[in-house]
Amino acid sequence: MAPSELKRGRAGKPRPSDVVAAAVLAGMVVAGLQLLGGQLPEPTTPGVTPHGEAGRHAGDGLALATYGSTETYAHVRQFQQVQQLEFLSDAEVAAYDRGGAATARVTVASGLPEGKLIVLAVRLRNHTAATQSAEALDALQADSGMRRFPSRHAVLTTVHDGAGQGARAHYASGRTVVRLHLAAAPGVDAARALVPLLERQLEALPPND
Repeated sequence: MAPSELKRGRAGKPRPSDVVAAAVLAGMVVAGLQLLGGQLPEPTTPGVTPHGEAGRHAGDGLALATYGSTETYAHVRQFQQVQQLEFLSDAEVAAYDRGGAATARVTVASGLPEGKLIVLAVRLRNHTAATQSAEALDALQADSGMRRFPSRHAVLTTVHDGAGQGARAHYASGRTVVRLHLAAAPGVDAARALVPLLERQLEALPPND
């Protein structure tokens, strides 16, 4: 047998050491998955960068509509950080916590002709928790004296009048609860002004039926 033929024959046959190394590596991967219990980090987990389709689209269920120039709150990734912004009441925070609030996104558009808009999306424990939390948050608005006005789908909307005229909307989208609050500019009908702003958010993150 020619030396060249012998070399090709050895290259085509895996060495015992390679087989052992591959088996060890496979065992480590299986053991690691067992330790994780099949739970891989979500794209919203700090330090985890989405790839592929999730990297191009909002696959984490926390998509927010764009409203032109907005204040920078890109650092807000967790619900605990939302609490530090202090625009939620203690009762509202408790409602989110009961649902297992985890990752979150917030955007603030303060230069709109309609007034100042705050949009918050919070990922909860599951679909049921999101629906129940949206209903509980809406009930809190009504209990505080805000009155309801009609809207599309399962979106819950309330408005309050007077010097602090404003309107709010809450809805569930999968495991996410979305909250919009419009502090209306002077002379602006808050309920009427919130509707088109809400429509833009519904396109970005449709509500549950």
